[in-house]
Amino acid sequence: MHALKVQGSSGIRCRAPNSLTFVGKLGNLRYTMKLCAVLNCGNSTYHLQKWMGDWCPIHQCNYGTSRCVCDPPFKLFPFPTERKNPKGRQEWINLINRTDPETGECWAPKSHSRVCSKHFPDGRPTHENANPINNLILEPVEKPKRGRSSQMK
Repeated sequence: MHALKVQGSSGIRCRAPNSLTFVGKLGNLRYTMKLCAVLNCGNSTYHLQKWMGDWCPIHQCNYGTSRCVCDPPFKLFPFPTERKNPKGRQEWINLINRTDPETGECWAPKSHSRVCSKHFPDGRPTHENANPINNLILEPVEKPKRGRSSQMK
């Protein structure tokens, strides 16, 4: 599902999205999993939580504990807000270049929408490099098919 939305003199092509949110329960708490908004980028709060439970061989503890000061594999950054930085927000939306699956219009970020550090030249938004520009077009990961091979006899 592709849509074409024209703003001013430049055309903006939007791409269909990957899944955006998962709302679940953790005990009595309700949470929304935050995902990177870039198509086919699988970075999310789920992967950060999973990483925090892994063993750090350097500090001899789990990554998520106070003893381990290792940097996480990525960080998630919220979109600039409409009130504080509308121009920056629109730039991010144009660069992400997605389509809303329900309306077919260009996608608009929600409060839980994020972009991960892998898409910023400096690993985070900075004054010099405020916009996500790295790896914005990712190829879908091919998953191996399960089942018996047709070659088996």
